[in-house]
Amino acid sequence: MRSEPTTMAEGGAAAALAYGATRPTDDIDTFHPLTPVVQKAVEAAQRSTGLTIPVSFAAVADAPYDFEDRLIPIRALRLKRLTVVVPERHDLVLMKTLRGYQHDVEVIEQIHQRQPLVFEVLRSRWKSGAIGGAPELAVLALLLFATLVAEHLAAQAPRR
Repeated sequence: MRSEPTTMAEGGAAAALAYGATRPTDDIDTFHPLTPVVQKAVEAAQRSTGLTIPVSFAAVADAPYDFEDRLIPIRALRLKRLTVVVPERHDLVLMKTLRGYQHDVEVIEQIHQRQPLVFEVLRSRWKSGAIGGAPELAVLALLLFATLVAEHLAAQAPRR
């Protein structure tokens, strides 16, 4: 049995495809360099859909430990010669946190609004030690976690 090539979308494209983020994106970033087979499948998909969105390897990216075990296929695309997978939402949010640009924060907020993130899952994956290590990255993560904790506490507070 012959299986179709697979590529992983990350970033804004993954957020839009899988998690309902509405912030526009200009391209589709992949976590791994495109092999010739995947490049050919991407070109076929572009021809068949009429969408000429650039697809390219994101040279700077980091992800949680074992994130590839949690990849989610995007079946709604219904592509015949290419399977697109995306990181699980907590993994994607941690990846976006590491980038830390304003548009990344907007996408994180949209993902969280659509389906609230689970603080313990984020904390566990962050503590695995596989993501970054620079102090500024820790600050970004703490800001994200503080926001989630504040929301959690507000939701748990008795109504007055």
